[in-house]
This record gives sequence, structure tokens and C-alpha cells, in this order.
Amino acid sequence: MLYSFLPRTTFKGREIVDITKSVKLDELVRKQAVNFVAYSIPEGDTPEVVAHDYYLDSTLAWLVLLANRITDPYYQWPVAQRDFRKWMEKKYGSLETSQATILFYEHKTKDITISKESYDHSATLDHVNAGDYSPVYAYDYYDRVNDNLRQIVLVNSAHIPLIMEDLENLFE
Repeated sequence: MLYSFLPRTTFKGREIVDITKSVKLDELVRKQAVNFVAYSIPEGDTPEVVAHDYYLDSTLAWLVLLANRITDPYYQWPVAQRDFRKWMEKKYGSLETSQATILFYEHKTKDITISKESYDHSATLDHVNAGDYSPVYAYDYYDRVNDNLRQIVLVNSAHIPLIMEDLENLFE
């Protein structure tokens, strides 16, 4: 739907939608969307599936992305566990290695992290008590990041008619 409003441009010999116009659209959505609805993306769902499930219209996938300022769905959208495991294997050689690789340490009660190097030298540092920190393994860290990507907001569906009307006016 959005693509029918946006102008087109040429990139690498192919005609594509000129997404640079989304800046004005972003302002429009933020201005019109009096409230957003919290939404947790189910395993394996795409922006089109989320739009279909919430708005009953998969062509509103652009609005799902726009409301969350997602410009790169490949890296800013959660991946399915199967794909996540493949990525971990590719990045670390095996799942076991990703589960054994310490990225950093985090404090058990405070919002403090320290590097692996600082932790390894904690015996020589007066301000770091190694017993106060827990290791954060690569697999767990990236799994947490992926899980956080599941938490998005959606424009309240009651505002869709107004947004669509303003959208038509914006691109006339």
C-alpha cells in the first residue's frame, strides 16, 4: 500500500521505491498516533504477518516497520531460533563454542558491565570484586538481543484511517 504512494528511483539498474520520503511519513505517524500498542513478535513472524494479525492487512507491514524505526528488517527484526543457531555456528564455529565464549561480565545486582580483560585482572584492581560479577556468554547475549527485538510497538489500529488520509494528502 505505502509503495503505491512513494515515488520510485533507480538503484543498480532496478526501479525501487524511494524510501527517503519515509522521513516525512515518520513525522506524520508519530504526530497522528496518539498511542501505540505494545506487541511481542511471535517466533518466525515477518512484518507482513504481524500486519495481517494486528491490522488484518499484510500490506501495512511498512507501518509496523515505520512505527519501530526499522530500516533494515534483516538486522533489526528477530530471527527464528533455527536461523539464530545457524548464525551462532557460522560466527563461532559451533554452538558449543558460542556457549563457552565469554563476551563480558555483568554485576549481579547493579547495572554495570566490565570487559573480560578487566575481570581477568580483578585480583590487581581494588574497585572490582570478581565475586560480584557473572559471565555473559556469546550465545546468551545474542539470544537476549534477539529476544529484545521481539518487543515492538504498533500504531493503534483506530488511527489507521487518519494516517491513510494524511498519507494520501502528503504524497499528492
